[in-house]
Amino acid sequence: MQKHPEKLLVGELSFAWLLLALAGGVAMLAYRIAGFSGISSPGAFPLGISAILLLSAGCILVGALRKQSADACDWLDATRQFCRQHFPRRILVQFHRCSCGNYGIRRCYAP
Repeated sequence: MQKHPEKLLVGELSFAWLLLALAGGVAMLAYRIAGFSGISSPGAFPLGISAILLLSAGCILVGALRKQSADACDWLDATRQFCRQHFPRRILVQFHRCSCGNYGIRRCYAP
């Protein structure tokens, strides 16, 4: 059986880079708490957790970089594909009915 290579989902690479940047920000804030002077210092636990977060974000980014590129040819096509996949019309119509229409939240979610 031949295994098909996974395709990169629209927005997956951007999300991976954003996750890595936010993990770096968390690491910087964790270092600002008390620095790292020893394993029992007040900043050791936040630094350890931020190191795990950075490692996880790096693994996710490497995994995303190894996948085949998405079928989108430019950013506008990628945006359209992203919106079609994550915001289908039935969800948007239901959200509009509940938030902007004459129906209250109770009416939309009540059986």
